Amino acid sequence: MSAGTKKLNSLTSLRFFAALAVVLCHVNPYFLSNLWQRDTISYGYVGVSFFFLLSGFVLTWSCAEQSATGFWWRRLARVWPLAAVMMTVAYLVLWTRELHPASVAGWLAQVFLLQAWDPNTSVRTGGDGPVWSLSCEAFFYAAFPLLIRWLGRLRARGVALAAAATVAAMIIAPLVTHVNAAEYYWLFYYLPGYRICEFIIGMLLARAVRLGLRIRYPSVGYLAALAGLALWAWGIADATVRDHGTNVGRPWVALLALPSLALLVLAGASADLGGTARLLGRRLPVLFGTWSFALYLVHDVLFLLVSEHGWLSPHGKPGGVGDLVEFIAIAMALAGLAHYAIERPAERYLRARRPRVRWPSRPPLPHFRHRWARRALPTDA
Repeated sequence: MSAGTKKLNSLTSLRFFAALAVVLCHVNPYFLSNLWQRDTISYGYVGVSFFFLLSGFVLTWSCAEQSATGFWWRRLARVWPLAAVMMTVAYLVLWTRELHPASVAGWLAQVFLLQAWDPNTSVRTGGDGPVWSLSCEAFFYAAFPLLIRWLGRLRARGVALAAAATVAAMIIAPLVTHVNAAEYYWLFYYLPGYRICEFIIGMLLARAVRLGLRIRYPSVGYLAALAGLALWAWGIADATVRDHGTNVGRPWVALLALPSLALLVLAGASADLGGTARLLGRRLPVLFGTWSFALYLVHDVLFLLVSEHGWLSPHGKPGGVGDLVEFIAIAMALAGLAHYAIERPAERYLRARRPRVRWPSRPPLPHFRHRWARRALPTDA
């Protein structure tokens, strides 16, 4: 991050709620018995779409002049250590569940964060299941140095056209693809080549904010975004119940939520830049936001242990909201421990040992100068 770039704390806070949505999606059938609640919460996986959107936004917003190798090393230091630890823990304590690849190639794919490219379930979601999304992020990071140079030449009209083209591609690809259900599920939920569209939308939104796009009253933006998400949740849950429990297709769930998610990011950025961030800018939600990555990686292993041993739910039967809240509290405590004991120390250690590579050409990540630079707050990379 450049020294003249203001840190957007509201977006850090929003990361926690996206992670919480994914956690609830994974664990709610074990705890909740109400059919409507379970059907609604089961679509919480759209939080992953928010992560991808936010990742594109934040990386573009905080882009500083640096080498591509420097950028890649910093991203590796950020995401890989805790992912590697949690994958190891998952295999050590849950080996009997046979949630592991059947080949050496599958193991190597997980080590190098390539598992989402493999249609085999034991490879892409083996071990600590949520790590598959980091395989998508690794692809986004690889493409970012090229994408940012293209993005830096876009003005307002170009941003709008690029966003329209990206959304059109997200709609057309599932419509024209005719494969079996398992392949369709992999292509339009796990495959990094499709999910990068959400990352690009986030990048374009950040560019639009650089060019002056704002919500004058961020609270109105928040309310509109939350109303849109409430309508989205009601609509897809109702469709699921009416169709006797058949879930709405995953690419369409994400596409229907995308406008509200983008509006939520824009409202948060507008509040921070305008100095009007209140609740989401406070210390506690920002702290929870910094723990969100650890929560995302820790919760699945914890839940597999809880469900295997029948903890927090008598005799393995569905419990209630109280047990669910208790599980989330335990997961948050473990996430905080993982953040301070593993994630931060490992990132500092690896950043301090970044390999130095000399490139004959100019750095591929240009710094975007903007009119707010003079009053922006200095921050770390």
